[in-house]
Parts: sequence; structure tokens; C-alpha cells
Amino acid sequence: MIFNYLCLFSMKKALKTEFLYSIFIGMVILMPKINNKIYTDGAARGNPGPGSWAFVLVSDDKVLFEDKGTLGHTTNNVAEYNAIINGLKMAKRYGWTDVTVMSDSQLAINQLNGAWRVKKEHLRTLYDKAMDLVAFFDSVKFVHAPRNTSFIERADHLANMALDE
Repeated sequence: MIFNYLCLFSMKKALKTEFLYSIFIGMVILMPKINNKIYTDGAARGNPGPGSWAFVLVSDDKVLFEDKGTLGHTTNNVAEYNAIINGLKMAKRYGWTDVTVMSDSQLAINQLNGAWRVKKEHLRTLYDKAMDLVAFFDSVKFVHAPRNTSFIERADHLANMALDE
């Protein structure tokens, strides 16, 4: 008698769980896709010279977070990679699974997309760091954006602010 009750209880629980799972899956499929983007920029005054990085996290065209930092004496390409790496780190902290990285650096974008080889050893290290972070996401797209894109301009402004501070 107790065995029959436990079996019935387990069966009801399993059916209830399966039903809730089906509802959850349906909700996930019907939910609109969130558009998560990281806009990045790096700067090096004098190239090489004092360097900085900045990024802006944007979800559905709303700024969620922005940050900036300095690098010391470096090149613009190193600064661009650092902006991308720091942006990906923060997107990971936000729990994003799909992200588009927007940058005005043709070199970084083409290298990260695999269109161009990474020839310089100091950039290879940064490339590897970026690709290690990519592994945490379901999908990452690297897209070249013109400098006059509003959020790229914001990242550029932040990078210059970091150098001015």
C-alpha cells in the first residue's frame, strides 16, 4: 500500500515536472532575443605612447555598464585588444551568453574573426586571452564598426578621459 502511494506520488511529481519543463521551454522559445553588444576602443597617444582602453556594454540599445583604464606606454593595437578583453570579461560577469563585439580596429576584428593572421608575438598573447574568454559564451561575433557609431564614439571619449585623468 505504501509502495503504491510512493509510486503514484513519484509519477505525479514526474508529470508535474515534465509539464513545468514544457512550459519553461515554450517560454524560452517565445522570448525575444536580447541584443547584447560590447562597443570598444583603445588609444595610444603617439603610438606608441600612453595607452588606454574603454568599453560600453549595451543591451537592446541601453547602456548597462561602461569602464575605462590606462595601460602605460603601449601601442594602439595593444590598447584595442585590451578594450575587447575587458569588455568580454564584464559581459561574462553579466552572464551574457550571446554577444557582438563592435570595434573600429580592423586589425583586431579581422584577427579575431580568423581572416588575418596574428604575426606579432605580443598581439598573439592578447589574441589568446580574448579567445579564452570567447569559450565562455554560446556565440560571439566580432564586427568592425565605423568610428562615428555613437557607442564607439562613447568608448573613444572614455578612453581619452582615462588618458586625461
